[in-house]
Amino acid sequence: MLGLNIPKFPSHTEDKNTAWIQKYAKACWDDFISIGSDSFYNGRNRYSLIDKHCVGKQDPLQFLEALDVDLANSNKKLITVTKEILSMMTKYVRIMEATLSKNEYGIDIKAIAPTSMEEKTDYYAQNLAKIILRDNASKAGVNADDLFPAPDENFASKEDLELYMEYSYKNRMAIEAEEALKVVLNNNRYGGTRKFNIKQLVRYGFAGTKDYFDQNGDIKTRAVDVRNFIVSRCIHEDFKDALYMGEILDLSLVEVKEMDIYHEISDDEYKRIGEEMIGRNSSYHYNSHTNPQEYENQRVQVMDLEFYSVCDYILEKGVDKNGNPTASRKKSVNKVGSDNTYVKKQYKVVYEAKWIIGSNIYFGCRKQTNMIRPKNNISDVKLSFNAYAPQLDNMDTNSVAEQMVPIQNLIQLAWVKYMDVIIKARKRGVMIDVTALENIPIGKGGEALDPIGAIKFFNR
Repeated sequence: MLGLNIPKFPSHTEDKNTAWIQKYAKACWDDFISIGSDSFYNGRNRYSLIDKHCVGKQDPLQFLEALDVDLANSNKKLITVTKEILSMMTKYVRIMEATLSKNEYGIDIKAIAPTSMEEKTDYYAQNLAKIILRDNASKAGVNADDLFPAPDENFASKEDLELYMEYSYKNRMAIEAEEALKVVLNNNRYGGTRKFNIKQLVRYGFAGTKDYFDQNGDIKTRAVDVRNFIVSRCIHEDFKDALYMGEILDLSLVEVKEMDIYHEISDDEYKRIGEEMIGRNSSYHYNSHTNPQEYENQRVQVMDLEFYSVCDYILEKGVDKNGNPTASRKKSVNKVGSDNTYVKKQYKVVYEAKWIIGSNIYFGCRKQTNMIRPKNNISDVKLSFNAYAPQLDNMDTNSVAEQMVPIQNLIQLAWVKYMDVIIKARKRGVMIDVTALENIPIGKGGEALDPIGAIKFFNR
């Protein structure tokens, strides 16, 4: 459920203008910030700490202070002994990532259209007829090769043909579709996307992709970084109950201009962005420029958001003066003085918006085109984002690597204690200069220690 600042849905689709989309996008941002989750975009520091443990770069001082606070804060004696961290998690994290990477995947498309099923039946019947005719010719002592063509795959018997039809037969359209998908994945370097998501899944407990069309109409798919991901409150691990999804992208103004395909941001606004956002809205260092043309070096954070809405479609059905049936889309129902009938249906749609965080500049605010709709329900739709968090709990992601962190910390603490004991341990046997231990004064009373007493005092 979104917050109180969310604008109401207009009664007419035409009223969902740019201003309404901008208000809705800003309300989604405020809603995500109010969730208070330590995951996704808000969990970047937490994910950074997990990464440090995965590569053995965690801070050793935390273990020293836990072992001996006074010693760690005074002479740092133990730091010289334990400045190297035991990189135990590194090995196991790499094993998990490599094991998941070895799990291959395949693309298998089966044609179920009536035409395709007819082609399959015809293929089976033709080849079965060839097998039967050739068998009968052979039994009659006639050379079958001179009379009948061989089956397409040189099937030796009916059993061979049935095994082929069950496990190997592929319709021509299905083969072409599989090849098309492979070309799309190769062009998008899906191997790198898969490797990145495996890393995220092991370390952060999240995997995500985004599917979209670029400016040239080509199909694109890329990985979604959980550290940039924003989403509404969800219960399901696949985020199927999300009301909105988006990313916080750290972009240069050159990249913003490339993303602004409709040129909605003016040159004056780019200049104002460069002046107002210096060092305030990016993780990158920026040096001030006086030349407005050099503001393209500035980097800003851009929210790329998608959210659901519902549009009403009203069809007016009637008859023209020639008696022909007509149908036209109307904005509202008006039955006054009309015998026409009206059909009203609601369709789920996706709106998109881009906002430069910290400013009042929006662009790309419109109803999305080329929406992804299931064939069995064209009134439904899905967002371009695909996300999965297998251990999502109260809007917090959980990973296998994070569950290993406490175990590694306990082992590291035991290792620090072990090193401390080694340093303080006395070697076997002692060599003593007895003459140096004669008549050691105890105090002003005139009493003195003999060599045996001095050794006992040392061993206390």
